[in-house]
Amino acid sequence: MTSQRVSPWSRFGKLPTFVFILCISQPLMDVLSYWVEELQISNAITLVLRFAMLALMAAAGYRVSRRRRVYWIGAGILAVLTAGHIWAQLGPGYGAMMGDLANLLRIYQMPICTVCFISFLRADPEVLPALRKGLFWNILIIALVELLSLVTNTNPFTYRNSREGLLGWFYFANSQSAILSAAAPVAMAWAIEKLENRPVILTLVMAVNLGLLYGLGTRLAYLGLFAAGLGLVISLLLIDRRQKKAMGALLLVTVLFLGAFPLSPMYRNQKTVAANAVKKQNHINSLIATQNFLRHRQDLTASAAVDPEPGQLRPMGTPFREDPKLGPLELAYESYLGGLVHRFGLERVAELYGYSSKVSDLSNIRKLRISYCKLLMQDRPVSSLLFGLELGDLTWEGYIYDVENDLHGIFFQCGGLGLLLMVLFLAWFPIRILRVLIRDWKRYFTLQAASFGIGFLTSMTHVWATAGVLRRPNASIYLSVILAAIFWLSRPDRAET
Repeated sequence: MTSQRVSPWSRFGKLPTFVFILCISQPLMDVLSYWVEELQISNAITLVLRFAMLALMAAAGYRVSRRRRVYWIGAGILAVLTAGHIWAQLGPGYGAMMGDLANLLRIYQMPICTVCFISFLRADPEVLPALRKGLFWNILIIALVELLSLVTNTNPFTYRNSREGLLGWFYFANSQSAILSAAAPVAMAWAIEKLENRPVILTLVMAVNLGLLYGLGTRLAYLGLFAAGLGLVISLLLIDRRQKKAMGALLLVTVLFLGAFPLSPMYRNQKTVAANAVKKQNHINSLIATQNFLRHRQDLTASAAVDPEPGQLRPMGTPFREDPKLGPLELAYESYLGGLVHRFGLERVAELYGYSSKVSDLSNIRKLRISYCKLLMQDRPVSSLLFGLELGDLTWEGYIYDVENDLHGIFFQCGGLGLLLMVLFLAWFPIRILRVLIRDWKRYFTLQAASFGIGFLTSMTHVWATAGVLRRPNASIYLSVILAAIFWLSRPDRAET
């Protein structure tokens, strides 16, 4: 039998300790980032810490790897993508090169960390238990931080306007939702294995994990609660029905939280949002009625006025000569889509919005930002379509139009080529899962595999619906852990564990 080279790190257990420390340090760095922002201190400290962590991981991964060519190939791909991105900005003019490249590095972190964690697992299989244990303690640290924010009355709330949701000292609610949704099923599966004979403590652990998702209050956090709780119950039914205590604890806690939906921060915030939507629609209707009144008061000379160039403001009440559909929309679009109108002109914006006057369109921040980036991309050369836009160009009149969806964000900031590479990278892991499950699902469908699978699905849901994962290093590292674990657990030659 061929012997495998053993890393000197693994001989003394240094590699598992290293990844365990990485896991439990993540919420601590998030807390530091939060207070740096709140106290209006320069974020240079946190940026240096995160980039130093990435450099340390890359150096450690390369050192223990037996397939170092993967690192060179990956570096070559990222270098070509970066060079293409820089080239795409030279035509329009590069406004803030260093900030833009730092943003690219944030996007690159997820695949880099994934490759590093895979190298760690190849070097020492004990890294996987260390990762699982690390995510368990990670959840407990988050719970402690949120408790401290409550006790000290410094909880910033998930929804600040309605003062709903327990966010704790963490800065971005969607990222925190992604973190909890990814880590909770892994932490609970680890607890089931370690605490199966201690049902009371196990129930408390389940309550903490699912309670964090419930208290956070985002819609995806509630979906993560449902997926983690019922997903692990179903997995236990398929894998080992003898663990009735664990299934009972899981089912009890999950049903209690789902039953308390009408009391949840998410439900209360949605009621507030619905009430505000009615007020906004009434406001839009009044603006359109006012504009129509002003139009009827214009004489024929004013109605023949020449339209200003895009980017210039039109005197309020002056109707559009070319297209009478635009006239009634001017005040409403100026009020709700002013930045777009000022940069691209009312004609283009109204056409993109289908001349809509619905509040669901005009007050939709997600659609607003995507629309801005679409129009900006239309004005740029083909090189931008391939390699993306500069991050600084996504700010106009002091408002940030960076999109609220990760996949859209990758496209607009890394171009079509960058998006294609990211999708191919992410798609490779579920393909591995399906391949081994088809081959021998009884062998590969274990509780720990199911927990990482649930974490993967909830992470992908956040990738699709939010900008809280792929471009947020504090959240993307959890996805890296999950992808690396999926790779390790789905290798065809793995031994029974």
